[in-house]
Amino acid sequence: MEQNITLERPSQVTKAVYILYVSLGFGAIRAFLDLSLPGGKFLVGVGVLVPVPMFAFLYYMIGKGKNWARITFTILTFLGVSGFVVLAFSDPLKSGLLAVSKLCLDITATGFELAALVLLFQPASSDWFNTVSGPQRNPFKTIIPMLRNTDQPVLSYVWRAWLIDMIPTLVILVIVSGIVFFVSLTFPNKLLSFESSPGSKFLKEPLWSLILDTVIVAPWIESCLMWPILGILKRIIKRKLWVAVASAVVWGAFHSTASLLWGFGVAWSFFVLSLCFLEWSKISTGWAVTVTSLIHMCHNAVPTIFVVLLTLSGALPAQPETTTPQPAHRKTHVAVSTSKKTISTQPSIPVNAFKEAENLTRRARYKIFRKAFPEFGEVEFKTAYKGLWPDWKKNVAPNGTWKEFLSVYKDFTQWRKG
Repeated sequence: MEQNITLERPSQVTKAVYILYVSLGFGAIRAFLDLSLPGGKFLVGVGVLVPVPMFAFLYYMIGKGKNWARITFTILTFLGVSGFVVLAFSDPLKSGLLAVSKLCLDITATGFELAALVLLFQPASSDWFNTVSGPQRNPFKTIIPMLRNTDQPVLSYVWRAWLIDMIPTLVILVIVSGIVFFVSLTFPNKLLSFESSPGSKFLKEPLWSLILDTVIVAPWIESCLMWPILGILKRIIKRKLWVAVASAVVWGAFHSTASLLWGFGVAWSFFVLSLCFLEWSKISTGWAVTVTSLIHMCHNAVPTIFVVLLTLSGALPAQPETTTPQPAHRKTHVAVSTSKKTISTQPSIPVNAFKEAENLTRRARYKIFRKAFPEFGEVEFKTAYKGLWPDWKKNVAPNGTWKEFLSVYKDFTQWRKG
């Protein structure tokens, strides 16, 4: 009788599960509001079809008393809150009914999740989870033996090692991204900027080159380079686990020369890859290179697939836009067929007013637009970006830049007001 009472689910957990399902509904509605963005259908698909079933399963397991589900939800909640704060400060699309609706849904869903988290860690809830799930094991003591077990099919080993590699890497990237963002607000530095990040390099390559380089060529080259690096480290360090740690530091430092965020992001990944290489090298160097390369290919395939899908959906530019320097004295013309007059003007915004990058994303253009027109919001930007800008590039100034277009747009808006 005592056992039945102990295993009865507390009301706090029941309320928390109901709250979590409601927050999931708010999150799904929030995702559908992205239909208006470039590549909106893809973004909605990714925002609904992937996380909704995953979180629904997680909440179901919480209701069943699985402590791992509660811990996973806790980690994801704190990461989600951090990401929400970062986006709230970094997202320029803050004006308009759509942006306000998104913000309200985000705040509501986040509030529900935090309320559920408080309920799940009430004393009665914790006692119930510990009773149902039993004593918890140290996950690190489980991961290392799994990576050291080469007595299994290669594909099975690759699959498990990839999961061990990918999940912590994503968590590390989210945390470091938030830290780097807030640091870059106070101490701007090219090392922390998007232009020096892996994402900017993705956008500067054709899709076929991106797939070939990141998914096929780079994993094999780096796995071959891992052989002499680990050989040197083994002569200095005796314990195999610390050899893998040192290798991760070396590879992290190497990738940090391109981007600080990239260096932190690959550290755990190369710890896993190094440990795998060391274990498979007991069989042969060939097997070590092959297995490590397969895991590395699977790792690189994840961001590559997302970049390809975002590009094909139109959310990212298919080809980088390059700007052609224009003489400072050149006049930029735009014809407006109205009963008033035809405008032919010289750019009224100085040529050096903005530092135009070789590749401008929609967000970058929006920031420049808001800097030039603080009184305008998302609606005016969409009119300029989707309507006037393509027509101006096609019919008036094929080699014109975004800042030159904004100069003409400023004259156009002043003319309309007059």
